[in-house]
Amino acid sequence: MMRTDGNRPFDVIREVMETARIFGYYKKEPKRINNLEELLNIAAELDEPNLSSEDALIEFLKISALSNSEINRLIKKTARIPVITVHQAKGLEYDYVFLAGMQDWLFPLYHAIKSGNLNEEKRLFYVTMTRAKKQLFLSYAKQTSKELQRKSQLVNHLSSQYVVED
Repeated sequence: MMRTDGNRPFDVIREVMETARIFGYYKKEPKRINNLEELLNIAAELDEPNLSSEDALIEFLKISALSNSEINRLIKKTARIPVITVHQAKGLEYDYVFLAGMQDWLFPLYHAIKSGNLNEEKRLFYVTMTRAKKQLFLSYAKQTSKELQRKSQLVNHLSSQYVVED
């Protein structure tokens, strides 16, 4: 059993990943490795050194598991731009919504494409788009590291009159 005493969120997550050998498990899936590394980066960036290690871990867990009501409360309390998952956006509306990562294997997810079952991804995409009251912005990376990326096939379901590409 791992103890978290004195460990910062980054250290706890890294130790869990190392103990579970997660990087070895996903060694043939560079996109998964990138996602895991991004999680570690986020944990390091969100760490508040003025908090005890236990409180910092609790705060990280709270932020990563915010409910819709907590997100609304957080936004109303201070002028912030929420960065939330598409799942957390359900039931909420914003004047402007920026949906990043609109490339195949990310949205829709790798497993959905491989299995040929895109229905849930399409539904989630629709729900996410309808969160925007005034304007929706979709973006994707044409290239990450040395890999070329493909625009999400979900974007192809939109009428061309609503899509501006450069």
